[in-house]
Amino acid sequence: MLRGDRWYGRGAADNKGQHLVNLKAIELILAEQGALGFNITFLFEAGEEIGSPQLDEYAAAHREPLEADVFIASDGPRQSADKPTIFLGARGGATFELNVPLRQGGYHSGNWGGLLAQSSDDTGRRDWNTR
Repeated sequence: MLRGDRWYGRGAADNKGQHLVNLKAIELILAEQGALGFNITFLFEAGEEIGSPQLDEYAAAHREPLEADVFIASDGPRQSADKPTIFLGARGGATFELNVPLRQGGYHSGNWGGLLAQSSDDTGRRDWNTR
């Protein structure tokens, strides 16, 4: 929903906001220049919170049309709401499971974001040498 000059909605400041920035940038280039001067492929995948279970299979099945010289992922940290951020340097990945009993039950940031302390922040501040 648009109110004034701000967008409101689930994920507007997460993936969907970053995707919109990329789409609008392409729209503006096309309006100004009439062509991009390069080929572009968008892949929107919305299963990141559950580990993107079908992404590997999809990418393998569509390897040729997904080949690229440059890959831009539209997600990552923001310094603040009024400061666009280009985040560089995410290399490789590691998978591990960390269970830290910080509170009972599970809470999704989409429902509780801002109301509950961030588990990752609590985990980082914890003195792990005490038992």
